[in-house]
Amino acid sequence: MSFVGKGIPPETLQQIRDRIDIVDVISRHVTLSKTGQNFKGLCPFHSEKSPSFSVSPSRQMFHCFGCAVGGDAITFLMKQEGLDFMEAVQELAQLSGVTLTIVDRGGHRDHSGSARERYQYIHTIAAEWFQQNLSDGKIGQSTRDYLEHRGMSLDIVKQFGLGYATPGWNGLLNVLEKAGVKREEIFQSGLIIKKEESPLRSGQKSQGYDRFRDRVMFPIANNRGQVIAFGGRGMTDDQTPKYLNSPETPWFSKGRTLFGFDKTRAVASRLDRLILVEGYFDVLALYQAGIEYVAAPLGTALTQDHVDAIRRIVKTVFLFFDGDAAGVAAALRTLDLFVNTGISVKVMPLPSGDDPDTFIRSQGVEPFAQLEGSAPTLLHFAIQASLKGQKGASIEERVRSVDDILRILQKTNNPIEKMEQIQVVSEQLGIQQQVLIDRYPTLRDKPKRSFEKRLESPPVQPGPKTLPKGSPEERDLVLLVLHGVLSEKHIELLQSEMFSVPPYRQIIELALQHRRADGGIDVEAFSIEALNNEVIGPIVTRLTLAELHCDDNTSHFEQCLATLERKHLQTSLIQLIAELRLAEQEHRAEDIERLIKEIEGLRGKKATLTMM
Repeated sequence: MSFVGKGIPPETLQQIRDRIDIVDVISRHVTLSKTGQNFKGLCPFHSEKSPSFSVSPSRQMFHCFGCAVGGDAITFLMKQEGLDFMEAVQELAQLSGVTLTIVDRGGHRDHSGSARERYQYIHTIAAEWFQQNLSDGKIGQSTRDYLEHRGMSLDIVKQFGLGYATPGWNGLLNVLEKAGVKREEIFQSGLIIKKEESPLRSGQKSQGYDRFRDRVMFPIANNRGQVIAFGGRGMTDDQTPKYLNSPETPWFSKGRTLFGFDKTRAVASRLDRLILVEGYFDVLALYQAGIEYVAAPLGTALTQDHVDAIRRIVKTVFLFFDGDAAGVAAALRTLDLFVNTGISVKVMPLPSGDDPDTFIRSQGVEPFAQLEGSAPTLLHFAIQASLKGQKGASIEERVRSVDDILRILQKTNNPIEKMEQIQVVSEQLGIQQQVLIDRYPTLRDKPKRSFEKRLESPPVQPGPKTLPKGSPEERDLVLLVLHGVLSEKHIELLQSEMFSVPPYRQIIELALQHRRADGGIDVEAFSIEALNNEVIGPIVTRLTLAELHCDDNTSHFEQCLATLERKHLQTSLIQLIAELRLAEQEHRAEDIERLIKEIEGLRGKKATLTMM
């Protein structure tokens, strides 16, 4: 893929790469630990328990040896956040402080921005307007009183950017129109609901009204802290629904976003633990109390995407849900999602009638710490919930509950945990442990649920998981080129037509196109173009992050080149001999004489190489 026509000069891309630290960029999404000169973590592009995702700060590249996805910081943002090339470059330019001038094919500067940028611009305007309303002496007074009643300090309100949507039908609509936002963009944002057009009004502007009215507004941000949606909370009992979220858009998905995670994920990563609660005020109350490793789903149940995002950051999760039946049920529903993911999940049960918000404000941090310290595992909690009420039940009722409990135990691959819980069940139900053990295998033949299949055979991004088969000498020559250890004299000897494996030949061709004035290869400029090629990009990242295992690079290069030349000569000889036989059959004397000379010359070269 060439960058010609994309409007960004190659030297600007190089400047961005020079200033960006790929480890910092990827660390916003993946917890990385240093291993030698590189960093490793769990791949964000496929499910895995052992880290196979490698990041090289010196090469400014990443590669997953499990699913073969690789690239640079631009590629990472494109794949991780669904950005197109231009959006990823603009994001990194802003992060690195590089001035980015985008020029279209006609030489004119592009002022329009991408659809994603416009979307974020609209949400920034909305967030600022909501905040202004809340701080207004008259307009926001009742909302400020409500927040004070809920125990929210002015500092926490500012930190999370809380605001207020006025009761009017078109307050935000008017603000956005005054800011020059187009009607179609306004409707696409989801903040304004489009009215059905009347046939009598054809030709007029489409009408709309504010989605959020007379509500406390909670900005919902992505991992970069950019507002991408809102949650609105009614302040009176007659407001329905009590909570209202932005609709799904191409840039916002409730099933992939956690409220507060943009502010708390760094602390959660450092402490290697995350508290999951159910509501916005739960997050704010805990954060205000100094418990800054907390997040909440957006009024929906946890999803597999949520769990995938969490497991890349922490290895321990605490479920701190309401103490009522609904809260217990919410905790139990997560069992299928967390089982065998490598995450240790514990449950912090609250007294019935309490929620994290009221508990932390009434009890304080110390009782919270006690709950956290004594929290049972999710599996143990699930079994205890199933056993509740069974102690005084009849034999038949207790026997009927056994299968449900054993099916819960089926969900873990940890044999020690299984046996410990079977012993607990045996003691509490008064059923011999051996009876439970004998019963257990009879439940194992049930069809596996989709989540279990997904864990066993995780989907991976398409790409070559192994290097091209064929020539090890070609692979090693490419490896030496990518590691930048060859001299100008060595590079002069490389000829792409000698490479028989197409991806390796393509890599060498591209590398030779990026030779500097002194004869060496500009590896950085070559990488910019190579990493955005779907065929050779994964191969380039894999070989770039691979280790060199030869003691003498020069000697190894010469051996590989000699082997490659011998194979190339042999292939050429076979072809010339076939041409000679055809010329002899057709009695073409001049061609016969020429071919014989060429064959003799090649045989002489081959003999010389064999003696080396």
